[in-house]
Amino acid sequence: MVVEAIVISVTMVFALASNMYGHNIQIALADTKNNNSPTRTSSSSSNPNQMSSSPAASSSSTDKATKLVLALRDLWADHTGWTRNYIISFVAGLPDTNFAAQRLLKNQVDIGNAIKPFYGNIAGDKLTSLLKDHIMGAVDLLKAAKAGNTTGAAAAEKKWYENVDQIATFLSNANPNWSKVALKSMLDNHLALTKLEAVARLTGNYAADITAYDKVRQEANMMSDALADGIVKQFPGKFASSVGTTTPDNPTISE
Repeated sequence: MVVEAIVISVTMVFALASNMYGHNIQIALADTKNNNSPTRTSSSSSNPNQMSSSPAASSSSTDKATKLVLALRDLWADHTGWTRNYIISFVAGLPDTNFAAQRLLKNQVDIGNAIKPFYGNIAGDKLTSLLKDHIMGAVDLLKAAKAGNTTGAAAAEKKWYENVDQIATFLSNANPNWSKVALKSMLDNHLALTKLEAVARLTGNYAADITAYDKVRQEANMMSDALADGIVKQFPGKFASSVGTTTPDNPTISE
């Protein structure tokens, strides 16, 4: 009953949060479209279909933003999916555990590469490094929990949460639209749900395990949408389709 109560509470929170960030993405896409929409001439006021240029340009800019949203969602879906694959394999002692681990680590490279067009190679590699630490922290916690090492598990969990503080700091320094407080909250929730999933799997509570994973996926969509929202707002020029549009220089990122 306690687990069910926790799951119900988490479900309500993330359903609300997901709707909120999904709404923000729609606003960001609408802003991008509106900022790049052609201006109507004074003679077209009586005819709303008469434009000074084709609407194809604004549609193209919106498509670019949508592609970013979908690309980041795919990467974070891989993040949660391969994390789950590793948890299942490790707990069961399956021979594919190391293969799952390597594929999971590759996902962190993919996420880092995704921000390079906006923040540069150094920043992308830094994010990959932080995310790999995030994964290895989860591995250390899982190993300690499976071995029944409560002291080791507590130490690993503390380090795990310290790592997401570093990730939140790094990202918030890169983009003023990414609040550190909001990022830290989302990342903390990501850890809490992942731990809930892992504990359920370790204890053989498979129904709770599956429910927790559903929440992890939903929360990951919320995070990826928030990241995409911030990028679209920070780099409107990269999502503009008009000829001669300039793109702001990559910002300086402090670690």
